[in-house]
Amino acid sequence: METYYLYKKTHRKTNVKYLGYTKLDPTTYKGSGKYWILHIKKHGNDVETEILFETSNKEQIKQLGSYYSELWNIVELSDWANLKPESGDGGGVSGMNKGKKRPIEHIEAMKAGWEKRKQQGYIPHNKGKKYKSSAKSISCVFISQSGEEFEYESFRKGCIALSLPTDKISEVKTGKRADYKGWTVRVLNTKTEN
Repeated sequence: METYYLYKKTHRKTNVKYLGYTKLDPTTYKGSGKYWILHIKKHGNDVETEILFETSNKEQIKQLGSYYSELWNIVELSDWANLKPESGDGGGVSGMNKGKKRPIEHIEAMKAGWEKRKQQGYIPHNKGKKYKSSAKSISCVFISQSGEEFEYESFRKGCIALSLPTDKISEVKTGKRADYKGWTVRVLNTKTEN
């Protein structure tokens, strides 16, 4: 039987707080909220964890998460890193909710949370950054295990068409690894615009 923990984390340096739940050890689990993760990345993982509730009944976590979210107004107040109320449905784990439509109240809560962060002066790391068109379109030849060559107008399109993981093939392209499951890649055009 699984144990669920509802917890509150407080950053010791900034006093920013985060409400969350986990099935893992809450004292070592960092949390999964997007803004909270960015905050820890910027200020370090110097946090105090308070376990608010422990149970094997996930429904109780949902109810208490909603209760504390409302009680402490975690989405609206600037000293909280939550972008949406804690409702026991987890944070933004990549691919976890693929194909599932979010409830409208979650969408509105996230929009409000990001708007609050902008008003507080949060600036995304890539705001105003301009990318050269050549960065998006580097022609490549992908070479299979059997030596067959496939040419694509961009690295990304080639990876998608051949169902190859971009991170692994990128390591091949940059020379960090010799091949990925026999696949290699050769860049055709590397010119950049000034």
